[in-house]
Amino acid sequence: MKALVLIVCCLLGTLGLRAQTNVYHPFPDSNATWASTYDDITPGWIYDKFYLDGDTIMEGRNYSKVYNFINWNQRNFVGGIRQDTSSKRVYAKLNNWMYPIYPPSIILFQDTGDVLLYDFSLEIGDSVLIPSTFTYLKVNSIDSILISGNFRKYLVLNAEFHPWINSYWIEGIGSLNGLFWPRFDQEFSICNLECMTQDGIQLYTMDGVTYCPYYPNLIRKNDLMLEIKLHPNPMENYLNINLSDFSIKNAKYVIFDFTGKVIIPQTPFLNAQTRLDLSYLLNGIYIIQIEIENQFYNYKCIKNRP
Repeated sequence: MKALVLIVCCLLGTLGLRAQTNVYHPFPDSNATWASTYDDITPGWIYDKFYLDGDTIMEGRNYSKVYNFINWNQRNFVGGIRQDTSSKRVYAKLNNWMYPIYPPSIILFQDTGDVLLYDFSLEIGDSVLIPSTFTYLKVNSIDSILISGNFRKYLVLNAEFHPWINSYWIEGIGSLNGLFWPRFDQEFSICNLECMTQDGIQLYTMDGVTYCPYYPNLIRKNDLMLEIKLHPNPMENYLNINLSDFSIKNAKYVIFDFTGKVIIPQTPFLNAQTRLDLSYLLNGIYIIQIEIENQFYNYKCIKNRP
């Protein structure tokens, strides 16, 4: 009889564990931060801090706005994240954002449109595309991990044909290599998510990390990224920059080539609509960095003259 009771208890415990892991933990849509370290292809480490602050609409869809924290007086708006809880998928739109320039290296996000960032419905053997490399991450194993008293789905993925690219996903947290790794920024050789918080609660901390930054209510006067329009892109000879619906006082721009060399030094905007003659430039990729009220907005433009 005791043996029967023990078996029943074990079965109930197993069923309880499975029930907990079958509960989907949605991705944050506000008040969340991700702090990561990256070993760049240039000497030294880059410390990245992303956080969600507010909502926006892009191309008719609602997104949580993602910022890259620089310091208490500066942050970059990098795009948006949205999720479909019914399919357990998370999408990102990153609007030509790039990392701050560390010459001679520039790490770029492409103009992604709306790209699948995470799919927590994946099962063992399923694959998901890495947009920036046109290769696939394949799910090798699935487990559960206990976080704040709840078990969450834990996926281990490996890149097909690139065995050195691995990724580890936790439901509701993201990749343990960093918020966007390796979906976009796989160029880094070593990437670690040091910690992640939601609503001020530290949900994940890498071994050895003692402090996790949290940025409550960090508010700027204006988030102007979506009001800056560059066209045409690709361009042949001329690039138009439209700064609509806000003052251009103290607005400036700089143009870099792909290696980080300054092509046009810092220049103030004289009008809300500026037409640049870039016919003398060689075909290639250029970065237009616009500064407004100590906020920096970085755009990738392609020169492609027949």
